[in-house]
Amino acid sequence: SWTLPNAKNQIRNEISNWRSSGYSFAANLFEYFLDGGGPSAYLPSSSDINEVKIHGKEKICSEITKVIANKKGIVEVNIEPGGDDSNVRWWYLGSNKNMLYAYGGARLKAKGTPCVSGDGTWKETFEVELRDLYEFDKLGLENAKQFASEMFSKAYSAAVYLEQVGNCSSFPHEAKFDLECSGSVIPDFYND
Repeated sequence: SWTLPNAKNQIRNEISNWRSSGYSFAANLFEYFLDGGGPSAYLPSSSDINEVKIHGKEKICSEITKVIANKKGIVEVNIEPGGDDSNVRWWYLGSNKNMLYAYGGARLKAKGTPCVSGDGTWKETFEVELRDLYEFDKLGLENAKQFASEMFSKAYSAAVYLEQVGNCSSFPHEAKFDLECSGSVIPDFYND
């Protein structure tokens, strides 16, 4: 059973662990939550955005590649999330949990016009935007989220508690940046 002091200490310990593991952006978000920054939006620093570019690149470029798949020539990529749901999710990614801790899921928007060559290779710099609502207690999911949080992290369980008692509040945050992606897609020879 949580109290305000022990819940806040649990989160402070997690923030310290994340910083020592190099997850500064995730730690900054958790600290903003703990310090009562919400419901005002968190404005990421340039180092936060650099972390997203480094640690999120593989997943973001993978989502862009899905849109480009089986196209030739100049392809317009305009990923636009629908509704309020996340359209890109970071699950456990081996030892790199940076994006999992910072986002979990986010609304990805990407825009660019790569030129897919005849062999299916492409390279382009995209305008990327990731938007997220940093929250722990979602109406209607209290029990499920509490259970999942306790399995994942005691600090997440503490955050659910702090949000439920009104001591901390959810908040939006977004990162906008240019990101160079490259890849290859298998050309669809049957539809030429």
